[in-house]
Amino acid sequence: MAAKKNRRSAGFDFQCTFAAHIEANQRAQEWAVKCLNYREAGKPVRAKYAEQKARRWMQKAMMLEAKTDAKSHGKSV
Repeated sequence: MAAKKNRRSAGFDFQCTFAAHIEANQRAQEWAVKCLNYREAGKPVRAKYAEQKARRWMQKAMMLEAKTDAKSHGKSV
């Protein structure tokens, strides 16, 4: 009798991508809050850096959202 194969498929992992999307959104929000705090404290250089980091994380979140959204509707990416 053949042994069962319990390996996961090498295909798209929706849950992993969705978790990464949530984490990217959280990181973007954290950096946006830091940016606002630095601006209120009068530290424009640090505020600009925090804004760049927030934008980078939002861009990552949007890319991950596009992946999960296309897969959930049955479209190929």
